[in-house]
Amino acid sequence: MLPDQIAKWWIIEGEHGIKQMVEAALPPIAGDGDDRMNSILAMLLAGAMDCWAIMNEDQVIRGMLTTTFTFDSCTNTKNLLLYTLYTVEETGPEDWKEGFDRISKWAAGHDCQNVVCYTQNEAIVNNALAVGGQIWSYIAFPLST
Repeated sequence: MLPDQIAKWWIIEGEHGIKQMVEAALPPIAGDGDDRMNSILAMLLAGAMDCWAIMNEDQVIRGMLTTTFTFDSCTNTKNLLLYTLYTVEETGPEDWKEGFDRISKWAAGHDCQNVVCYTQNEAIVNNALAVGGQIWSYIAFPLST
């Protein structure tokens, strides 16, 4: 989505705006700061994150995905992080294959070595495995500040 589309669809009263969908799907690395959603909006508007609309056949938004690049400085590896994923309708393996093919080609075109994500959602894990994903564990030790 372009920045003007993101701004237009950021908050929608009584519906699923981008802000509501992102907030519902935040990964464990997001923290709980008061300004986290403003930071995400700023990153989206600046082009440091991307927002992808998931559309149905009638061109109605079924959900959205946000992505950003991450770098492993130890190995100089660039990856595409699927930061948030939210759907308002159920998705199946066919949707995942089509979406993953599209996003992985885009990531490869931006010199990424992997497409990565965090999830606790069993359906996402199963769909990721169906398109060739590998499952690793992520452990977080929240620190009190």
